[in-house]
Amino acid sequence: MNKKEVRAYYKQKRSQLNNKDIKQLSSSIFSLFQLNFISTNKIVHTFFSIESQREIDMDLINNYLFQNTLKVTTSITQFSPLKLIHSVITKDSDFYLDQYNIPVPKQIIPIDVKTIDIVLVPLLTFDKEGNRIGYGKGLYDSFLKDCRANCLKIGLSLFEANSKKLPTEPHDIKLDYCITPNKVYTF
Repeated sequence: MNKKEVRAYYKQKRSQLNNKDIKQLSSSIFSLFQLNFISTNKIVHTFFSIESQREIDMDLINNYLFQNTLKVTTSITQFSPLKLIHSVITKDSDFYLDQYNIPVPKQIIPIDVKTIDIVLVPLLTFDKEGNRIGYGKGLYDSFLKDCRANCLKIGLSLFEANSKKLPTEPHDIKLDYCITPNKVYTF
């Protein structure tokens, strides 16, 4: 399968999950994150769930981050030109939904991506080598390329690793870890 076909397959697979399934799977992912990754005194980049895309529910992880990290940051998609910008956020930050229903902080407090220690990476699927497939815009690949070499890239997936190697391109950035409801994969 090519990337487009893989995306379509995993979007369909996620669409079959109900809200209860997503809550349970997300809770299991949170438990493994909490057990395996100490985020105290770290700068952690997170994301917020796009409910219409049936993504992992990030509430437990994000609340944990707000209580335990030095700084929490997130991305804002800029559409013209297409790129991510990054902002510090707090538990008290106000958000609005952009045109794609992505939560965006109302106040942007810029941060240099070179200061980020851990990036939580959204994805549709990944393989046992740390390759991932996202939504196809390359935004996270560009962002991760600009991070420090020792910045941890941790994918969060509702499903286990794809059994076959995923198609890749030269600009694709691999994960260091991926957390699923059942396991932490190390690459």
